[in-house]
Amino acid sequence: MIRLVIFGSGKYGRVIEDVALQTGQYDRVDFLDDYANSSRVIGRCSDFARLMSEDTGFFVAFGDNDLRAYWMEALHKAQANVVNIIHPTAYISPTVKLGKGVAILPKALI
Repeated sequence: MIRLVIFGSGKYGRVIEDVALQTGQYDRVDFLDDYANSSRVIGRCSDFARLMSEDTGFFVAFGDNDLRAYWMEALHKAQANVVNIIHPTAYISPTVKLGKGVAILPKALI
């Protein structure tokens, strides 16, 4: 089991948390968010480097495409473990090649 750190604690971040927990792969989910004030938020997005470890995965869950691209690039440069979140009811063809940081929601057909 690994820890999941989600960038963004808004609606999309909470959807990702829900789907991630349904996979059974994560025993802990935390959030990084520069603007939210919640007990679930453990720091700012720039704090991710201190959380990096072999058993920590990262997922960027911002609705803003530019912000998402910025943090994906930062994670890539830091060689962080960016994970895919795939709901157990999704069907993914064996011919599909997924990148990193992909979310596939319930009952999706890919």
